[in-house]
Amino acid sequence: TEIIDWLQEQFEEGVIVDKIDLSGPGDPLVTIDQTMETVKLIRSHYPDLHLTIKTLGIAGEKYADQLAKAGISHVELLIDALDPEVLEKLYAWIRPGFRTLPLPEAVSILKQEQEKALRAFKDAGLEVTVRTTCYPENNIDHIKKIAKFAGKNGADQMVLVPHPSTEDAEISLQPVDPETIQAVSMAASKYIKIEVQYN
Repeated sequence: TEIIDWLQEQFEEGVIVDKIDLSGPGDPLVTIDQTMETVKLIRSHYPDLHLTIKTLGIAGEKYADQLAKAGISHVELLIDALDPEVLEKLYAWIRPGFRTLPLPEAVSILKQEQEKALRAFKDAGLEVTVRTTCYPENNIDHIKKIAKFAGKNGADQMVLVPHPSTEDAEISLQPVDPETIQAVSMAASKYIKIEVQYN
């Protein structure tokens, strides 16, 4: 009921809320029962709110129809790479379901799951945005490939999010410069509608 109490407070304060993103903690599809309970609760109080799921897509094929029937209209599919060697740089561990697998095996499963999920989401009538965080010296050269994959499999648009510089992080990365973002956006836009969002 915390989400309902929070929404009620927002509306009482005059805040315009027309969209809710369900993104965790954890992946909403891994804790599908909890996610569906939350969706049902929100729908019972605010049937007109636009509900979005943010997910890596593991088990997306299995739950796509269920999400659509529950009133989810939009999915943000988080895809930061397609090639195993790039994925291994970005993910320390991936847990398909509740098992932590060796990284090479896990990234292979992730790629397969994301492709099946994207197609299933579209077949279920959901709007799909592929969301990609741009990491300097890691996946910048692969943005075009992700865009081609997203467009080929029916995604509606792709959002690029430049990774910010974080001085206090364990691994310090330089921010992606605007010129590079513009270049990769132009290249990717040949395959799908592109939007750039800065955190």
